[in-house]
Amino acid sequence: MKFSLLPRQGIFFDLLSESAANLQLASHTLMDLMEHYQDVPDKVAEIKRLEELGDEIIHRIMTELHKAFITPLDREDIAILGERLDDVLDCIEEAARYMIEYKIPQPTPSAKHLSLLISLCTDIVVKSMDVLGTKGSKLQQLIPMKDQLNNLENEADRVTSQAR
Repeated sequence: MKFSLLPRQGIFFDLLSESAANLQLASHTLMDLMEHYQDVPDKVAEIKRLEELGDEIIHRIMTELHKAFITPLDREDIAILGERLDDVLDCIEEAARYMIEYKIPQPTPSAKHLSLLISLCTDIVVKSMDVLGTKGSKLQQLIPMKDQLNNLENEADRVTSQAR
């Protein structure tokens, strides 16, 4: 049996990947809600369930950070990344919930487009977490993904500014 005084370093990458995958699932569910506007309460409830799971994951990330003496990335960077993933998930849940709370009869074309862009962004985030967690990966591999995210953000800004 091998024993180490150092914590398993991969736990942070595993948890961040789990958070990203959960975020991706929530974004795809939001896109399905917008594209197929039926069974709205059930879809919103599923997004709420995923948001609560996201809260559990961020709690586990923070718990592991408090227990770890050494981390594979800067401690603050791990915390911020986990928190930002959770923030996006919170916004997805809020948008879905508003569809019921404000009795929205049908999503607008802009809302549908934005949900697609969010979904595309989360697909890239999942891929970037895979790169980040791979031993020997080169951070230069993340640059094209960052550029893709930036382009999608710019498109989302255009859609939002033209929304009616």
